[in-house]
Amino acid sequence: MPRRPLAAIAALALSSCATRWPADVAVLEGASQALIGADALQTAHLAGHGYTERESDCVIGRWPSARSTALYFTGLGAAHLAVTDALVQLGHPRLALAFQSLTIGWEGATVTANARIGVRF
Repeated sequence: MPRRPLAAIAALALSSCATRWPADVAVLEGASQALIGADALQTAHLAGHGYTERESDCVIGRWPSARSTALYFTGLGAAHLAVTDALVQLGHPRLALAFQSLTIGWEGATVTANARIGVRF
């Protein structure tokens, strides 16, 4: 999975939006994106070692390719950024924080569960 281009795109998008956001929203968005990235790398590792994907198999399949994994998580990160930005621009930064907190909880639990079974990136 191409790590550098995805990381560069995420960093540029986040930095352009974060300048318009309250500091707490920007920090939590960075944490959300980092966890989405960690889940992406773990999923790519799983796919490369013959494991099946359980949590999102309806979207990327039971044996996702590196390409489908990259597309899925790039889209997820971009959608998360767009929703957060829309909530802030519409005057709802507290909803943005709630949305980010849910993502951090979900992705954090997923990354932790993957790590517990030995998945690295």
